[in-house]
Amino acid sequence: MTESIESTAEPDSGVATSSAESVATKAETVAAGVTPAAASSGSRGAGLVLGSIALLISIVAFLVAGYLWYQSEVSAKLEAGKKETQLMGFGQQLAAGSERTAELKSKQEMLTAAQGELRQQLLGQEAKLLDTLRDDKRQRSTEIDALRAEFQNLSDSVSKVYQQLNRSLGSWTVEEVEQLLLLANHRLQLSRNVDLATTALRLADQRLEDFGDPQFLPVRKVLAGEIAKLDAVTRIDMPGLTLRLAGLAGAVDGLPLLRQARPEDTPLPEVELEATERVLNAAREIWNDLRGLVRVKEIDQTRKPLLMPEQHYFVTENLKIALNSAQFALLRDDTEAYQRNLINAKTWIADMFDNSDAAVKSLLTEVDALLAEPVQAELPDISGSLAALREVVSLRSVQ
Repeated sequence: MTESIESTAEPDSGVATSSAESVATKAETVAAGVTPAAASSGSRGAGLVLGSIALLISIVAFLVAGYLWYQSEVSAKLEAGKKETQLMGFGQQLAAGSERTAELKSKQEMLTAAQGELRQQLLGQEAKLLDTLRDDKRQRSTEIDALRAEFQNLSDSVSKVYQQLNRSLGSWTVEEVEQLLLLANHRLQLSRNVDLATTALRLADQRLEDFGDPQFLPVRKVLAGEIAKLDAVTRIDMPGLTLRLAGLAGAVDGLPLLRQARPEDTPLPEVELEATERVLNAAREIWNDLRGLVRVKEIDQTRKPLLMPEQHYFVTENLKIALNSAQFALLRDDTEAYQRNLINAKTWIADMFDNSDAAVKSLLTEVDALLAEPVQAELPDISGSLAALREVVSLRSVQ
């Protein structure tokens, strides 16, 4: 590239040189043309002037040619330096790109090596996982086989027991129905649970229906009558009554105790004090004090004893005990104890609390409502179905 720039600059300098030579030639031609004219005219001074002009023109032409050559030479060198600088920059960029390419290639090789190592690790872990799964599968298969063998042993044992007992499906059904009837009678007589007794009778009837033996139709007939009787029994809302009693016990703490008005103090007469009557006033005061020590007042009705503030706790706790006892008696189906505890609670409220208070009145009204609430219903006899079942079983055993 530098050689081409230099070659380009050399023609420019040749052009400048040829231009200068042409100018000089023209100046000499002019000088030569003028000299014969001057010789012919015979004026030597004019020839000198023309020679001087020609020499001056030659000098100017030489200077112009030198300037043009210098300008073209310097411009060529500057252009060459600029292009050389650009070429050096391009070379540096190419070197940096080569280094970057080598660095990227090195990183790519490292990534490829790491990828291969990771692939090997994954393959190893996959192999280990497959081995573990195979071991677990074999172990599970062994356990399943053991369970199957155990289940088979249990099945054989059950079959042997069933064969030893030699009981048919009918006998199992009859025993199940008998247990259901016993359960219904016990629940109805001991805990007075009508719903559970009804459910047990319905299940017994369903078992006999599924069994389909006509010999048990009389038993089903008796069961139908007993179920109808139980459905007609009035249901007592035991949870509701229990919650109402608990609510009454919780409202006792805020009830005001009975307060009895104290006898009003008789105002003592005011005595004007005078200096001359001090002795008489002192005697009057002593007499009034003595008279105020004892007061007699007629009372038309018997008043209840006053309660001290510290006795409020014991009164409320006794009332709570009466209400809680009524609640426990209700759960035990003890109607007598239930009524007795409610009457005691009503007496405590009427005697120990302020009956003019709205909360006390509401509590008394609720106690009266609970006393009027039926807590025990008359239960029918459901033992006929059990007797009929046992009669049919005894007839089947004879046959």
